[in-house]
Amino acid sequence: MSLQSRMYDDPSLSSDADIAFGLPPQNDISSDILDYEERKLQLQSIIEQMIHAAPSYDSDPVAVREGAAATAQRFLQVLPINRELPKVAPDGEGDLLFVWEPPHGNCIATVQEDMLHLVDQPGTAHAAHIDAQQFTGGHIPVQILHAIPMR
Repeated sequence: MSLQSRMYDDPSLSSDADIAFGLPPQNDISSDILDYEERKLQLQSIIEQMIHAAPSYDSDPVAVREGAAATAQRFLQVLPINRELPKVAPDGEGDLLFVWEPPHGNCIATVQEDMLHLVDQPGTAHAAHIDAQQFTGGHIPVQILHAIPMR
């Protein structure tokens, strides 16, 4: 049996070439993917809960609109595995914020129903605003994806 066929039969085996190029063993990659996907599912569950009641900075009740929550969940579904996952917060007006903080990037996306807005490098001299981009779930708009930090 060739090494290549062994790799497909047993995902825990890595090739000598993988080791030479500094790639982690196949089982480490699989574990990382599973952890990442589990964190995505947790974020989606939190977003679902925010439709009914979301944390607020004062005692006023706050909730997220269903359309904004659905858009946020679609965003997470198509977010590539090579990108950092965001922190999630209600914006207080029925929409959601995705936040990436240093040292893993510095950007904030506002998620509305079928729309995304982003500020890259907020609070710095290099801040860049990306105006509203339509997002219905097929793929994340390129301008926004480029601002999201890599893992």
